Amino acid sequence: MPGDSTIRSAANPLVKKVRSVLRGDDSEHVVLEGERLVRDACAAGIEIEALLIAEGMELGCAGCGARVEVVRRVDGELLARVSGLSNSPGILALCRVPTPGSVGALDECAAEKDALVVVCAGVQDPGNLGAIARVAEAAGANALVTTSGGCRPWNPKALRGSMGSLLRVRTIEGGAAQAVWERLEGFGFRAVVACTRDGEPFDAFDWSGRVALWLSAESGEWPPDVEARIEGAKGVTIPMAGGVESLNVAVAAGVLLFAAGRNEASA
Repeated sequence: MPGDSTIRSAANPLVKKVRSVLRGDDSEHVVLEGERLVRDACAAGIEIEALLIAEGMELGCAGCGARVEVVRRVDGELLARVSGLSNSPGILALCRVPTPGSVGALDECAAEKDALVVVCAGVQDPGNLGAIARVAEAAGANALVTTSGGCRPWNPKALRGSMGSLLRVRTIEGGAAQAVWERLEGFGFRAVVACTRDGEPFDAFDWSGRVALWLSAESGEWPPDVEARIEGAKGVTIPMAGGVESLNVAVAAGVLLFAAGRNEASA
């Protein structure tokens, strides 16, 4: 295979490309680190342009190597310096960002009478988005939709935080919140809004049927184009004791999604 000699220079074009992506200078690519994420990316059909492996490290996801055009060994210390993590796992993949799914793809979810869709309307923190995706998969949600202005699902920190869930769950960058709302409404989804107070207690709520669970940004703010709709939608609240005013959005999502009971364990 051409180009299979060990990379030892930070001036190598591949190394420079990876650094550019990690700096946020290239929005068309994403860097995945660790065998778990690389395996999940391969299984999801994500286009992997290059796989960089620390010198002397065995490739546990060897099946992925056959699907990658460029596989290169890299000096371990150099790869550790390039890594976006404090402790490099020794394997790094340079991938094409998947083509954003269209909200039109939600028609597949609408075919199920009890479909559950999670809408992240402005969630900013990649760790929160990753955690929401992880619990969405665990709770049996059919899809996760992000709206404009929030963290992209292909953010490296979000992907790591999701433990690969963002590569396995049907994930859609839906664009404007109003467009997402109207499309879901057209498919027969009932909008359910997570609210800090004044909603129906989550454990008494009727979660049956096609449900779109809307989660706001960490600040509690909603995109301006759906504020009026949010006010008129059905709200659910998690009662809290003590002086706690609100929960982290990912924690709240976990409580609400498992209350919806879309997987066998929570049924």
